[in-house]
Amino acid sequence: MGTFLSITGLATSEQSEVTKALAHYAAKHEIGFEPTSDSYDEENMLLLHGGLRCSIVHPNYALDWEDVARELSSLLKVPALTLHIHDDDLWMYVLFLDGERFDQFNPLPEYWEELSTEEAATWDGNSNRFAAVWPDASAEQLGRYLIRWSDESTEKAYPDDEFPAGNPWQMVDFMRRLGLDYPFDREGAPQGKQFLWRKPRRGRRHA
Repeated sequence: MGTFLSITGLATSEQSEVTKALAHYAAKHEIGFEPTSDSYDEENMLLLHGGLRCSIVHPNYALDWEDVARELSSLLKVPALTLHIHDDDLWMYVLFLDGERFDQFNPLPEYWEELSTEEAATWDGNSNRFAAVWPDASAEQLGRYLIRWSDESTEKAYPDDEFPAGNPWQMVDFMRRLGLDYPFDREGAPQGKQFLWRKPRRGRRHA
């Protein structure tokens, strides 16, 4: 099994405000949320990193990254971008604005199922639309990442990028163009504040 990684990036928001918004979401959805200094546990911890542009790494088990991004965009009134690496096969994003899906990209739109031409096109991403709402973003720069992949996709978007098209870790280069930090160092050590993020276990009721 390959890597599954989900990160939410916020265009502008202080860590303290992001923490409050996450606590609000957690309480609303009955999720245990508290800071911890324990060793990083990718299955049960959420990682928050950054200053005015925060990156949130979701726990591996969690499937609510889009819901979190949607709600944060509404609560904080900032663009919220959820990025995902799926099984080392692709990276993708969904951008939320004011609680609504605003733009989305997947280089392999038919990865899960066959789509019509029109349906596949909804996953092409729109660099002009994206750059219009994300501070300091360049539509021209972003557009070079938003391409469909094929077996011939081996070129980097820019010479100073680390990863080429066809490699899901190109997501990290895309994040950098948006002023978002990837919250792990070269050795894979987490960088930022750690929080337990645990959904309640539903046990059987006994008479």
